[in-house]
Amino acid sequence: MRSQFLIIVMLAVGVLCEKDYECKYGVNNDRFKCNEVGLYKKIQCRMNSCFCVSPLQGTIAFDTRTNSNTTIPKCGKCLDDVEKMFEKGVPENNTFVPTCDIVLGDYEPLQCDMTKDRCYCVNPKTGVAIKGTEKKLQFDSTMKCNGIEYFVKDGGLSIFRASAESRRSRFTRCKGDVDMGTTCGGNASAIQYFFDVDTQKCYPFKYNGCGGNKNRFNTRSDCTRRCMLMDHAPCALHSSPARRNDGFLFKCEDKANGPMSPENKPKISRKPINEPKLPKMNADGTCPAGYICQGGIFNSMCCDAKLDEYVNSQYSPKCPKGQSLYTSGDFNSAVLGKSCSHQFCPYNYKCYTNDLFAYCCK
Repeated sequence: MRSQFLIIVMLAVGVLCEKDYECKYGVNNDRFKCNEVGLYKKIQCRMNSCFCVSPLQGTIAFDTRTNSNTTIPKCGKCLDDVEKMFEKGVPENNTFVPTCDIVLGDYEPLQCDMTKDRCYCVNPKTGVAIKGTEKKLQFDSTMKCNGIEYFVKDGGLSIFRASAESRRSRFTRCKGDVDMGTTCGGNASAIQYFFDVDTQKCYPFKYNGCGGNKNRFNTRSDCTRRCMLMDHAPCALHSSPARRNDGFLFKCEDKANGPMSPENKPKISRKPINEPKLPKMNADGTCPAGYICQGGIFNSMCCDAKLDEYVNSQYSPKCPKGQSLYTSGDFNSAVLGKSCSHQFCPYNYKCYTNDLFAYCCK
């Protein structure tokens, strides 16, 4: 009985402690799991659902989302085939990668192979080319497949490039983990701020006076000004907004912030072009189902609704009965840190944690 218990525990630990590999090639910020060569694992789970993603770009197939994080979704054959392409490691640069749709992960009816300078129609379920449809690749042109007229544009085609890893770089000063430094004579400790790359926010910590690293700022505003990207996504925890299969964002209008400016409205081609198949959409018809429109600095974007609701609940922590929350600023908002070990609470306050943040009560 004891040995059986140990086996169960070891299996559980093995799952929980699965090694994290760096995602090198896509631009998805959702901290999805990647394999040893830096490509996204085809099946991802987050909160109360699982879904399929493109191994190369990390693009979600929205209609594969399940209602439980223990239910494995069924991915389209295109995603299966792309996954097999990378089973034996990273291919050569400029290898053609088929385009999968963002609905179920099936093949897009139009495939364009830049390595052969050809476009052709395929069966969406099998990826088999349809005879007599092949044409020379020509950007800014149209081509009809399955009754849908597609616009062939540069930037929407997939080939493998190892150099894509460089797109994930950040400002050097803002990349380091929090370092509280060491105590030393003559230098008093003080509350300073560090930038957290995962959430794209600045948090307080106690700096002991000497040493440490460069990811350290005197004020939260200075930290934000130096490290926050102006065009960062407004989605919770810096998660990635919903993208179409060509990598472009779903355009939406955040009603809370007024109408979209003319320069940011979706650009419509002069030629009438039918919309390729889309996933199930929300009531407004602007975002995939389960996503809401959030206003950013320059554009509004479609963000995961459940993740947004969950994170918002964590921004309003509750103190034990009879204790008051440490707040700051004109809006009387809670002072939040990343960890109680960062010792940012004032004297006489005790540090508590919820799922995401640390906070102070007395």
